Amino acid sequence: MSTSSLPTVPSTDTSLTEMGTYEGSAGPIKLFGFDGKPLAETPDWKLYAAKIESLKGQMALMKISSTIEGNAVLNWEEYVLIVMQLMADDIDAGTHDTEVTPKHGVFFPRIHEKIDTDDGRVALVLSFHPSILSYRELKPLSAIPSDKRIDLKTSMWILGKSLKLATFFHEAGVSIGNVGADNVFITQDNLEVHGVFYFDFSYAEMDPDPAIFVKEISEMAKTVWFACGGTETTEPPLDADIMNPEQHQEYVANLKRMMDGTDVSGARVEMDHLYEINDRIWPKEPIKDGPNSRGQTMKRQFHYFRLLGR
Repeated sequence: MSTSSLPTVPSTDTSLTEMGTYEGSAGPIKLFGFDGKPLAETPDWKLYAAKIESLKGQMALMKISSTIEGNAVLNWEEYVLIVMQLMADDIDAGTHDTEVTPKHGVFFPRIHEKIDTDDGRVALVLSFHPSILSYRELKPLSAIPSDKRIDLKTSMWILGKSLKLATFFHEAGVSIGNVGADNVFITQDNLEVHGVFYFDFSYAEMDPDPAIFVKEISEMAKTVWFACGGTETTEPPLDADIMNPEQHQEYVANLKRMMDGTDVSGARVEMDHLYEINDRIWPKEPIKDGPNSRGQTMKRQFHYFRLLGR
């Protein structure tokens, strides 16, 4: 599992410039950079914005290999994303529970088109679930200012959604590859999704050592631990307006156990246990419009993404 950092993608259009149009199989795709340069760049690939006309003008992203030798990275990522998206589409097509939101396919990109460039490099146009209109909705967790932290209830839904993604991938025998804060994006302004998005899967593995799955679960817990104000030596602060000291102790102890990694079960078990804690601290509330499609009358409380001072 790679620990290399992903570059931060700017969220402003101040210097967004059109760099040409690619005639895709489903219609034109307009490509954009910032002042003619990539939005972001790693040793393996460069990143540009891509406006996909056939998807109602969705502002998506395009990865292009930095070198011909680097094509293998994107070819592998293409394979992983296609396999997992087909599985997600199959599962989501049969899911009608209003509490299951976002659905599996919204957690990660889908391959809209693969491009073989004239100079022999590979490019992937990465689109999103229709509920995400633009890459600008995706805020990297690593971009939280150093003097700010998320509250513990925000950390709860971030970790819960991350474990849902891990359950989906791990039970399919696939690792995510990078679960650090630089690869965790929050759709904090999109009330329809209110979720978590993982962008880069170039380090994913098929049928890895099972210890990698445990490591990813542990790293997910560490990511929210630091995001909600914990350090190497201190616990995240108590948010007295949303939990009491005993509830704080239970929640923090669970994070510590997951971070330690020696007593970690599979992603589904950890997700279910986390939501059991959630439902004790923040009990479900009645659905205002009556039972949902599965006859459920209660739902979990909605909680906005919230930043506090450290």
